[in-house]
Amino acid sequence: MIRIRRLQRQDEDGKWFDDSYAIQASDGKVTCRYNLTWEYLGGRLNYQIQQSGLPLEELEQVFDNPRMRWLPVETLDMSFEQATEFLDPQFHIPRLKKRVTLQAA
Repeated sequence: MIRIRRLQRQDEDGKWFDDSYAIQASDGKVTCRYNLTWEYLGGRLNYQIQQSGLPLEELEQVFDNPRMRWLPVETLDMSFEQATEFLDPQFHIPRLKKRVTLQAA
């Protein structure tokens, strides 16, 4: 079981859309996963979340913005890897491709 929390952004028309998410690993560590449009802000947010040690339920203490909102915590019946494989495409988060190494015969 994995716990996640979606972060939504409000666009210019006032509509809310999923923008990134925080995921809690089995060791309790919370990590924010975000797409490339976040640039350095995503890294800064991730650093603040990890330094604070806050649980998913209290992430507003780290990042609070009137045009963004944290949704309630969700529980997914998947492993961490399965959850990120499932969620990353929904949030347009690029995935590293596995490299294949060829060896000479």
